[in-house]
Amino acid sequence: YSVNYWNIANVDEKGFLLGVPWRHNVVIFRSGWRDVDGGSGKSTVPQDGNRELITVVDCIGADGTVLPPFIIMKGKQPSFAWAKDSLLKKALFAASPNGWIDSELFLEWLKRCYEPATREKANGEWRALIFDQHESHLSYDAIKFALDHRIVCIGLPPKTSGVTQPLDVSCFRPLQQAYGQAVDEETRGAVAIAKQDFPRCVCNYICGTTCD
Repeated sequence: YSVNYWNIANVDEKGFLLGVPWRHNVVIFRSGWRDVDGGSGKSTVPQDGNRELITVVDCIGADGTVLPPFIIMKGKQPSFAWAKDSLLKKALFAASPNGWIDSELFLEWLKRCYEPATREKANGEWRALIFDQHESHLSYDAIKFALDHRIVCIGLPPKTSGVTQPLDVSCFRPLQQAYGQAVDEETRGAVAIAKQDFPRCVCNYICGTTCD
């Protein structure tokens, strides 16, 4: 296929629990022990109890190009309320019954995000898209669409994505930690986290102001 490096990209997805903060390690000295939660003698990190899943699909090119995120939330259809206060200016929002990605949504991501965003740069040349072998990536319709648009799909070896998937280590772990810290700050003020808070929380802790 003779794919140039600027036409190579890696895509992956990560699940976030809406109201769950990042894990904290707490050191307590015996000499300074005191009750901090009404007398039980246990120090706790508050949570709002919302464990609803949100999936984020991210794609980064070998030349450093970052595509807009594709955010999947639980619902029958996307709601304008999810995005109206979003600082993620170019993000795309989608819905699924459980907040997970599936074959139909991955195909939608290919059609609405990856292909149009990389078309001009490719200029008719072949593109290469690297992903793990999750079943949502491997549908006939997705592979056919890719080949029809001169996109060669490269699957990582099974059960190796923890080592071979670049986005797992370089992108999603820091992103999950940043979001967890944002949830921690929000819930300390006894504020419940809603779907529309997700983009704001991520942006506040990663970008400071606004992000693409």
